[in-house]
Parts: sequence; C-alpha cells; structure tokens
Amino acid sequence: MSNKFHLDIRNLNEVISIDRENKNVKIKNYKTGEEYTENYDVLVLSPGAVPLKPQIPGINYLPLEIFLMQIKLKLI
Repeated sequence: MSNKFHLDIRNLNEVISIDRENKNVKIKNYKTGEEYTENYDVLVLSPGAVPLKPQIPGINYLPLEIFLMQIKLKLI
C-alpha cells in the first residue's frame, strides 16, 4: 500500500509531539527507543480505525475488549 499511494508508513512508531509553527513532529520508535524529528509539508492525522469483531454467536454478551495496538497488549 505504501508504494501504491506514495506513503511513508512506519510501524511501531508514534508521534509524541507536533510543532505546528516549525512544521515538524517528534517521533518515538518503540522497537529501538530512539526519538527523532521529521519535517512535514502537510500533516494528515489518522488516529485509528474501528476494530473488526468476529461474528460469533453470543459475542455481544461476553466481557470483551478489543485492542488495536500490540504495545497496549504488552502493557497489560
């Protein structure tokens, strides 16, 4: 998908701050622990998605929580 739409996708990275005045973002790489700054021309915020729930009979009656980020699962 990154080649098709010319996107720069970085898994296990999180933007931890946005400097609108200087048009840059501070990013943390969760794999290495490194923090670095990247400049941008246009910033598109896409905070997440809706998780898919399997169609299992009775699933709506279970105490169920769905996680989108693997890192949050590790914290639990």
